[in-house]
Amino acid sequence: GHIYLGVNDDCTISGIGESLREWGKEEMGESLIDRYLGALKSRIKELMHGEVALGFSHVEIDGMLIAIIEVAEATHGPVAIQQEFHLYVRSGSSNRKAPPEQWKSILKTDKPQGLF
Repeated sequence: GHIYLGVNDDCTISGIGESLREWGKEEMGESLIDRYLGALKSRIKELMHGEVALGFSHVEIDGMLIAIIEVAEATHGPVAIQQEFHLYVRSGSSNRKAPPEQWKSILKTDKPQGLF
């Protein structure tokens, strides 16, 4: 799939140029765009648990800069962004967080038990 930065929910183009200039504290140019996309890629990789190929590019439409993140289908799932989702399993009389590497086997069962 694709993630478009600078495109609103109603598909109108707002661009990221102004925010990018504020972030980089310099005028718009290829070096600023490359630095931003590199920082974005690093931050996403820091937060991601699991492996998925990401491609970063940009395009200008009607004078507005759009960043594009291409997300390939994961060959080994699940993939999650840390701090956004927790899966708990019942263990005896207590609940514990299941590490992401166990999610696939837990969710694969016909009737997951002990999940909430």
